[in-house]
Amino acid sequence: KYLYHPPMNFNTPPLGLSMETYGLLLIFSSALFFSLMGCFMKLSSESGIPSTELVFARAAFQGIFVILFMLRSTHISEVDGEDPKLLIKMPLGKSKEVIPTVIARGLLGGLNFTL
Repeated sequence: KYLYHPPMNFNTPPLGLSMETYGLLLIFSSALFFSLMGCFMKLSSESGIPSTELVFARAAFQGIFVILFMLRSTHISEVDGEDPKLLIKMPLGKSKEVIPTVIARGLLGGLNFTL
């Protein structure tokens, strides 16, 4: 059914952690990795690499992680009662009302990379 392993479910915290502790752990790790990224970007820019190449490398690196995350994660809808679906199969969301907002956010984010 799955290529490599079953999808991850982020509604149940791992290792018996409470949801609050799990959320704080995710926030802390996000802040840590973002600050590490900033340090490496600063070191790279000081070594003479052009800023456009740094932006491209950062976007490509982050894109790889987003795609891997979407391949492993499921969207669980308690309202509909449907079976969980992989996020990669519905990257813009389930409802048609949300799709224009998601597209606008992506376009503005892409424009932000070029500025």
